[in-house]
Amino acid sequence: MIRKIFGNYKIWLFIIVIFAGIFRFYKIDKVPVSLYWDEAAIGYNAYSISTTFKDEYGTFLPLLFRSYDDYKMPLNVYLTALPVRLMGLNEFAVRFPSAAFGTLTVLISFFLVGQLLEKSNWLKGIKYKNIIAFLSSFFLAISPWHIQFSRAGFEANISLFFVVLGAYFFFKGLKKYKHYLFSFIFFALACYGYRSVHVFLPVLLLGFFMAWKKELVKNGLYKVGLGVFLFGFLIVPLLNPLMHEGASRFQQTSISIRVNEVALNNFQKGIYTNLKVLYGKIFLQNYISQFSPQFLFTSGDPNGRHSPRGMGLLYLWEIPFLLTGLYVVFKYFSFPVKITMLTWLLVAPLPAALSVPAPHALRSLNILPIPQILTAIGVFYIFFTFTKSIRKLYVVTLILLIVLFFVRYVNLYNFSNTKNNVVDWADGYKQLTKYIFAKEEAYNKVIISGHYWEPYVFFLFYKKYDPKLYQEHGTSYGFGKYVFGGTSWDKDKNSQELGNVNLREFAKTSRRLLVALSPQEYDAQKENINKLTEIKNHNNETVFIVGEVKF
Repeated sequence: MIRKIFGNYKIWLFIIVIFAGIFRFYKIDKVPVSLYWDEAAIGYNAYSISTTFKDEYGTFLPLLFRSYDDYKMPLNVYLTALPVRLMGLNEFAVRFPSAAFGTLTVLISFFLVGQLLEKSNWLKGIKYKNIIAFLSSFFLAISPWHIQFSRAGFEANISLFFVVLGAYFFFKGLKKYKHYLFSFIFFALACYGYRSVHVFLPVLLLGFFMAWKKELVKNGLYKVGLGVFLFGFLIVPLLNPLMHEGASRFQQTSISIRVNEVALNNFQKGIYTNLKVLYGKIFLQNYISQFSPQFLFTSGDPNGRHSPRGMGLLYLWEIPFLLTGLYVVFKYFSFPVKITMLTWLLVAPLPAALSVPAPHALRSLNILPIPQILTAIGVFYIFFTFTKSIRKLYVVTLILLIVLFFVRYVNLYNFSNTKNNVVDWADGYKQLTKYIFAKEEAYNKVIISGHYWEPYVFFLFYKKYDPKLYQEHGTSYGFGKYVFGGTSWDKDKNSQELGNVNLREFAKTSRRLLVALSPQEYDAQKENINKLTEIKNHNNETVFIVGEVKF
């Protein structure tokens, strides 16, 4: 029966990849509702690179992009430069690389699973192995976790593709060592994609080496050594910038922030704290939180950009199959494959456990596609535990469950990104720029609130401001006729909010002055402003109030 259902797996695989592409590309310029800060920064820096070969600060082909002083990894920016060059600076071009590589990850996962099953000593018969590989790709194609990060310009999603591709070629290299070279090239590219890989990948590779040491020795260690040497050669240029200017991002997200907060709170209460014990305790709490049922199956990530409201990162229907898949791997799989899969599963949360906040769906994204593979194994195994008379009912019931949960997810995703999560997506900036651009010619200066953080990048992006001109004369505080306020919590950069400042002195002009303030800032300044309009987000909430400063 099962062979009749799946027929020619290549046709089904093609259908699944197309299906995955549709749900990753469809209306990505509109859903999520807005580019968030990092997407706008990646897009404009890609635009700058594509026209001047320099970033917004004028640095020639940088290895790290300074951006908001968070020093972004370079891979996504350089990959985005091409679609921006071809399609223009817009939302679709910025999100195109993530959607494309997300779709390709679904495809590569099929071949990765094939390699793992071939070495598992569990199944005999290529058709059965192809069925599990197909199911794994299908479950990744409909995964809320993967779709969420494929539909926006997330660096981690592109990095995940190269991790999966590198793993695929690593296992192929166990037969033909030349594949090791491809494997470590792709692993090196993953390191240029997202910082979590810098923690995850070395431990994962150590697990690979331990699991497959007999095969590696048999093939000749010097052969895999060539791949390791190539990997080291490729990442050496990245090490120095990461250890210097790139260290700022680590300091902004390190677990030490939480440790210091707890230690200070305890000190104020007269409690002595052993910092080593506290580090271990908070690390363990963070790590365990990545596997909590609430995070995985019911609530998801608290950050509205990382999961839709009302469900987890995995479907509830997956629970019994996921657990069954773990059982099958433990009981039936060969030792090397067992260690490979368990290492991948257990190592992926480490970057999230070492940082704040936790749990964190983005920093643990590298756990994919292991949950989907385990689910596929569970679905397949349970199918054969039933008698032939029950199998048809099992398949029909499972299909109905999958359809119902997927339709619910799609509805929640669209609702969350147009209602509940608009603040997380910086919704309102595009509407503001459209209004300001239509009015600005009549004014000498335009002041823009920084209450929501870093407004300059949205004006650069939607204005398609000449990168060369910005590099020479602009800053995040102002360029052209625009002057930008700050946000009170950003003590390291621009914390000047506009509620209690002299707006004319701030803009250094006595002539006509247009200003866009947050509602809080406007309440403090309304005696000085002739209100023109309110800028609302997609949830019909007022985000900015625009007016003329009175003479």
